[in-house]
Amino acid sequence: MYFLDFEHCVIGYGHDLSYLKIHGSFNKSQLQQLIEEYASLTNQPAKTIGEETHRGGRITRINDVVWAAMQWTQTGEERYQQLTHERQQLALRQNRLPK
Repeated sequence: MYFLDFEHCVIGYGHDLSYLKIHGSFNKSQLQQLIEEYASLTNQPAKTIGEETHRGGRITRINDVVWAAMQWTQTGEERYQQLTHERQQLALRQNRLPK
């Protein structure tokens, strides 16, 4: 079960959905439904929200790499080194444009 708080959706940005997309476990259908609901609540085209979600996802992935690298630098722990490299690969894959 997911609880999604749309209370402040009028001031939100598709980037908010990017975080949910990346750190949640939505399938394509569920994500599309989420985008359409968000678009409806904000009176914006779903296509625009989808594009913003993809673009914001690229930013979110890069932030994830930075966080892991900072942890690796601060702790010297091998698990953060591995996490940094894994997240770099995810960020590189995220650069593909949606179909």
